[in-house]
Amino acid sequence: PVLVSPSVTQDKDGRPWVLFGTGRLFSAGANSDHVSTSTQALYGIQEASKDGCWDKIKMRWKSSCVTTVSLSNILSVEKISVEHSTTMPGKCVNCPAGEKTVFELADKLRADYGGWIYRLPPGERVLSKITLLAGVVAVPSYTPRLDKNDVCEVGGTSTLYGIAYETGTAFFSDANKLGAFATLNSDKTIVSNVKLGEGIASRVSLISNEDSVIGKTQTSGGNIVSMVMFITPRKQGTKLFLEKTE
Repeated sequence: PVLVSPSVTQDKDGRPWVLFGTGRLFSAGANSDHVSTSTQALYGIQEASKDGCWDKIKMRWKSSCVTTVSLSNILSVEKISVEHSTTMPGKCVNCPAGEKTVFELADKLRADYGGWIYRLPPGERVLSKITLLAGVVAVPSYTPRLDKNDVCEVGGTSTLYGIAYETGTAFFSDANKLGAFATLNSDKTIVSNVKLGEGIASRVSLISNEDSVIGKTQTSGGNIVSMVMFITPRKQGTKLFLEKTE
């Protein structure tokens, strides 16, 4: 189930993307949401795919279109990693068709897929809306403790994801080669998520200035967690938009 509304953005070519997570926590007891270990996921769906409703050539909505995207046309990305490499920036590990970098993977996704799916570990679920900034999907997930039998108790842990909205993999860019958390795993791959500790975490609020981005979330236990997320802030300035009419 999808508990909260999706987040929507556009890529550099004006193609719309719809991003959301699945899961809920409404009930406790036997056969309830609380004890469910069903697999939930994060999704990134592009409307400019061949089955989407956005005409990427004419840059407008189609008069008629397929309103569903087949799961077979969505790329599973949870096993794909991004390696920190000085010789091949954005090196892709376990890419499905031999793509060498995440930039090639993004091109492959736009051309051949309707989007991506990042399957979460059993029992983990998404209970808040995705926050987007500078190409990063920032969203907490929650995994209940099975020894608790009350959805109102604090028991359980949260995880914060910081992934790229176009690929669902660990965030990487030419300006930010260490990902959203500026941390590497032991195998030199970029960290895509970090543990927040006990409690259900709220939606991430991002505070941006010219030098850094601080992500803040509050757990159901009352703790406020602040993390410096190493993503390039948008530069301040004024843009002029002209609307073309037919």
